[in-house]
Amino acid sequence: MEQRYEPLPSLAGLPGWLWRRTPGWARVVVAGLAVMAVAGIVAFVA
Repeated sequence: MEQRYEPLPSLAGLPGWLWRRTPGWARVVVAGLAVMAVAGIVAFVA
């Protein structure tokens, strides 16, 4: 497989670039952690 050069994006575009390059299983883990964090904050405030 040929590898091509892809320059790093600007600082503003870095989160989207990292998200696109992240494997699917890692996206599920990150999304699950975000949901748990929001649920914890809501439970703490309520």
